Amino acid sequence: MPPLRTLLLGCAFFGWCLSARAAVADPATYLAHEVSELVREWPRNRTINIVCHGHSVPAGYFKTPVVDSFNAYPALLHRALKARFPHAVINVIVTAIGGEDAAAGAARFARDVLSHRPDVVCLDYSLNDRRLGLDIARQAWVTMIEQARTAGAKVILLTPTPDTRAKLDDPADVLVQHAAQVRQLAVEHGTGLVDSLARFRAEIARGTLLESLLSQINHPNAAGHGLVAAALQEWFPTPAPGAVALPNPLVRQRADPHVTYHRDGWYYFTATVPEYDRLELRRARHLDQLSAVEPKVIWRKHASGPMGSHIWAPELHHIDRKWYLYFAAGGAEKDQVWNIRIYVLENAAANPLEGEWVERGQLKTNWESFALDATTFVHRGTRFLCWAQKDPKIRGNTNLYLAKMDTPVSITGTQVLLSRPEFPWEQIRYWVNEGPAVLIRHGRVFLTYSAAGTGAEYCLGLLTAPEDANLLDPKSWTKSPEPVFRTEEARGIFGPGHNSFTVTPDGRMDLLVYHARSYRDIPGDPLHDPNRHTRVQPVHWRPDGTPDFGLPAPETSP
Repeated sequence: MPPLRTLLLGCAFFGWCLSARAAVADPATYLAHEVSELVREWPRNRTINIVCHGHSVPAGYFKTPVVDSFNAYPALLHRALKARFPHAVINVIVTAIGGEDAAAGAARFARDVLSHRPDVVCLDYSLNDRRLGLDIARQAWVTMIEQARTAGAKVILLTPTPDTRAKLDDPADVLVQHAAQVRQLAVEHGTGLVDSLARFRAEIARGTLLESLLSQINHPNAAGHGLVAAALQEWFPTPAPGAVALPNPLVRQRADPHVTYHRDGWYYFTATVPEYDRLELRRARHLDQLSAVEPKVIWRKHASGPMGSHIWAPELHHIDRKWYLYFAAGGAEKDQVWNIRIYVLENAAANPLEGEWVERGQLKTNWESFALDATTFVHRGTRFLCWAQKDPKIRGNTNLYLAKMDTPVSITGTQVLLSRPEFPWEQIRYWVNEGPAVLIRHGRVFLTYSAAGTGAEYCLGLLTAPEDANLLDPKSWTKSPEPVFRTEEARGIFGPGHNSFTVTPDGRMDLLVYHARSYRDIPGDPLHDPNRHTRVQPVHWRPDGTPDFGLPAPETSP
């Protein structure tokens, strides 16, 4: 029976299916980082530790007192993973004790489980939790879940395997109630879930006798353990060639995201914070770790004068062995908050989360007016700055401009108008072109930008120039007449935009990093709504060498 149908059988019986499908972690992405480690080859790989914590079933008790560890589901999982990931170094560690319940397991959790520095923790206690009662068992499970997550481990909860004394079709049965509670815990905490009880019930529905899956009244035999091991394997999906599985959202309540994959092997992340009052950085070895990393505040707004409000759209760039952070800011005084200009910080440390960030002041453009969203790139040996700015002589809010840079903190020569809001979709709520990002591939320079207001109307446009063209000649650029990335209501993603580009660590796949909300209706000004979440998905390429951004990916993280 397919895994989803199996889960639905158990869910439908207990009447909580819709919430579970919405909030239990997604098997396709939950362990994406761990799976990415399993496919690495020496010397780039590392050991993955999976700890199975529970009672006599994961401990390997068959017909007591016989312990057949090698045919219990932890060992079966270990063998199956090794067959699928031959280069992986995997430890499946069993910390289960026969006869134990969740309260006792929680009491020794830090000592016996976290000491192994697990990447994944599997919890299986419900058979014996019947003597505890639902409330005490629940608190013990929550304690273990929270401790595991604090330690950085992913958690998979298991509902109980059957007991022949239980009435599996009776919602009032204590074992059935404990299974329902485990499912609800998976919903509430967004963990993985292996619904062992539903798997057994599905097998029984096929005509298999329950006794043929058990070695005694409450212990599975090898066939029964095989059902559990198969369900666990589904949380370790073999990635398709070139596939990238990442949580969505990637980082919550961070707008205008900018991600840099540096040659030191770290991803660096910065973005606009909802308070608009500070600049922060974080870094991680893998993209899916960025949400768990504590950000470091590197700069705060001034109490008076310039750089005192609306701290927006930071971008981190490494230029000539120094780090530069470009951002927009308005004045601190009430009549100056919309006097927004581009500013630059500089840091000479190898790690931008260390060292001292020095203010280099305003990056001056050819005239003084509302200006923001600066990005910089090098093409054919020349460094350029691209940004958004208001021209008082042109109707609308902001246009896109390009200029050469003579230093990391200054432009030289005349700035050139590349694009202004001319299509209806660029003029909803506000007439805006902003947030440029550059990707040079397949003989072309692709420049994405964001258009319109910051609600559901927000979307990406695209400019394209041949790589051998004069980028400062506006005639070199072709503008897409339609958005290339926009709201997808059917997928629950609204207002995708203000993107940056990064790559997978092997450099083989380009990734689109952007923000979007998960709802359309916003009371008041969308700028005051904090729920623009950072998201990431692969960029695909058409046969003609142009990018296909596809549709915004639906959310996978609860």
